[in-house]
Formats: sequence, structure tokens, C-alpha cells
Amino acid sequence: MKKTEKTKSITAADLVASHLARPAATSAAYRADLVSLTKHLLHPDEDTVVDLATIQGVVAGLINQERGLAQMALDRYASTMLADGVPINSIRRRIASTLSLLGLAHRYDLVTWTLSVKLPAAAVVKDTRGPGIKAVKAMFEICRTRGDRKGRRDSALMSLLYYHALRRGEIISLDLGNVDLAKSTIAIKRKGKVDRIVLGLCDTAADDLDVLITERGGHPGPLFESFGPRLPDRTPLPGAGLYHIVRTLGRRVGVETRPHGIRHTAISRLLQLTNGNIAEAMGLSGHSDPKTLIAYDDARLELHQVAALKLDHDKAAFSPWDVRTH
Repeated sequence: MKKTEKTKSITAADLVASHLARPAATSAAYRADLVSLTKHLLHPDEDTVVDLATIQGVVAGLINQERGLAQMALDRYASTMLADGVPINSIRRRIASTLSLLGLAHRYDLVTWTLSVKLPAAAVVKDTRGPGIKAVKAMFEICRTRGDRKGRRDSALMSLLYYHALRRGEIISLDLGNVDLAKSTIAIKRKGKVDRIVLGLCDTAADDLDVLITERGGHPGPLFESFGPRLPDRTPLPGAGLYHIVRTLGRRVGVETRPHGIRHTAISRLLQLTNGNIAEAMGLSGHSDPKTLIAYDDARLELHQVAALKLDHDKAAFSPWDVRTH
């Protein structure tokens, strides 16, 4: 007689592991959201250090409750964040992350219910201009006048950030094998996509990468590497390292910026050069929804100020004397 194998039950630890099985940046954000939820449910008034085992315990408690109690806990979590002045976009992200976790629990038959939370609309971020073309040009000049390998590496980074409007994660995920200088192409992994897509390089970016690779050498591995007296050779450049490079360059030219700010400047500048050609801007940015580019075009045209100036100059309705005295 064959022994009947016992089916392994899915645990809260399995659920959390599945929830966090995402690309590195997404996984880190989801874990931070779980830490926030855990602190609220366990010790809302204490600065508690939360480890993975603590998170798993809180998740187990949440999914083992009746639907009504779980819904009440989530509603209170949202209300507490609102009362504490947490930005609405952060609240929406944390709640969405929790609902995603509970959605997995429902899919895996750990719960029979689903939850929803009504929140205010997300705040729309209108300033999509970045540091501006003059600041970006000055940042390039700093890189190109250094005359050392750091300057040449940073110049290549800036070229991909500006001329190709790549995201930070798209850049640091590049390996040497993703660049084909003979064809002047680069294969990037777009945000939220599984497979890499091949993009044609502009002349400046291709030249910068050619210089970088010649100095770097042909060994396999990450395209961009960190430099430092205490770092071993061929240390990959992390996302935080790229952030630090751009922030430092920005401060040297008198602006506060980040890698995504360079991308913003590139997209806004292209819209200016093409008189608002959304299709070209989508081709550069990789956005799949043209509505996302509307905010960039608003920034290009300064639509709010243009509209206000038209009202201000409407002398048929008001004279300057009328406005000042009433």
C-alpha cells in the first residue's frame, strides 16, 4: 500500500514570500509598506524595529480574522495615516500594497473575503520639468572636463539619463552584453516588463559608451561599476550610487535633483523641440499611456500661467484700478 502524501498547507510566511517576490525595487517598497502596517497593528505609538518574522506574524493574524474585523483594521490604518498627515499618495500606495497581499491570500484560498478602502484621490504632481536644460548642460560639462575614468563613466550615465530618458533601474540593470556598439543599440529592461527591448543609441550616447567600455575592458558583468579606494575592482554601481552621483552633480551647479529629474528635463525639452509631439515623447519615455505625457506638456506650455495672464490682460472686464481697489 502506498502512503498518501500529506499536502503542504500554505502559511503566512509563504504568502509574504510570494508577495515580496518582485523586482528588487518593488520588493523593497512592498516590504517597507508591510513594516508600516505591522508597526500600526502592533505598536502604533512606538518606534518598533520590525523583522520578517514579526511581519509574518501580523499577516497571519490579519488573514485569520473575520472579514469585518480585518476591514475595520484596514480602515483604522488608513484613518490613522490621514490624521498623522502622511501624504495621500503614500497612503494610497501602502493601502494598495496591503490589498495586493490580501488579494493573494484570497487567490490561495487562505481567506474567503476581499476588502476595499475608500480614499481621497491621489495628488497629481505637476512639476515635471526637472532641473532644466541649463543645469543639465552644466552637469555634463563637469563630467567631461574631469579627464578621468569617473568623469567618463558619469558622462555615459548622464547620456543615458538625458538623451534616452532612461530610468535609474533601467541603467543599473545593464550588463556589458546588453550593448552592441557595432549596431549602435542597447537592450534595456523597461519598468514592469519581463523581456528586454532593443533601442537605437544616439551618437553622443554611443560615443560615451564606447569610451566607457574601452576603459572598462571586455570582462562580463554590470556595465557601470563603482569606484573607491576601499572597493574591490568590478563592484557594480548600485541604484543609490547613481542617485548620489546625480545629486552631487546637481548641487555643484546649484540645483537639487535626482536621476528621474534628468529624465523629466529630457521629456519636457523634447516636447518643446517638437511643439508637443506626444507620439515622439512616448517613444523616448516608454510610457504606454499618452495621458501620462499631458503633465509634461502642461509644464512646457505653463498653461496655468498663460490662462491667468489672459484673464489679467482682459481689460474689457477690469481695469487695473478696478482690481487694485476691489
